[in-house]
Amino acid sequence: MTTTAKQKAAIPEQQFMTFGEAMRYLHVSRSTLYRFMWSGRLTGYKVGSRYRFYRADLDACVKVVL
Repeated sequence: MTTTAKQKAAIPEQQFMTFGEAMRYLHVSRSTLYRFMWSGRLTGYKVGSRYRFYRADLDACVKVVL
């Protein structure tokens, strides 16, 4: 198992991820993550003034892009 696979496995399916964690998880820039949200490919949840993402939503976004 690679380091990336270990990191992905360590994040529970229902745990919220921060914007930075989501960027690292998908290996994309901040602007790309915003573009995914604005285009409807990715659902972000506003918690206070910050966005959070479910791991399952991030995985689904990757499947759509590929």
